[in-house]
Amino acid sequence: ARDILRLEREPGLVAATDISIARCFNHLKDGLSARDFAYRALGVFESGANNHKTAEALIQLGKANISLSNYDDAFGLLDRAHCLITGWRSPDFYLIYLIQESKVKALKGLERWEEAETIERRNKAINDIMEYE
Repeated sequence: ARDILRLEREPGLVAATDISIARCFNHLKDGLSARDFAYRALGVFESGANNHKTAEALIQLGKANISLSNYDDAFGLLDRAHCLITGWRSPDFYLIYLIQESKVKALKGLERWEEAETIERRNKAINDIMEYE
């Protein structure tokens, strides 16, 4: 699908596909491949000022860095995504939940236990209402 979209010169659709591919690689714990596809998507969406898709790319890039044990970079990327989302008129709480879930992993990797616990409590409050898990 990605190759067909490239032939059709649809950068937004190619980048959306790249996010999906990055998500798959993250699920498979292949951080290097996930990082490559997330970077491609990020470049397109930042250029096009698409904050929602930029946030999605940052999330996947952050998750890739967690699997590569680059916790400091992961936290910074996830924090950027969090800032983008919380600036919206109606924030996407599911994305916030996912970001905070990954931030906890990054913080634990950095041995910042208290901050991780604070974010875990926030996520529990969101999950109690939204029932994501």
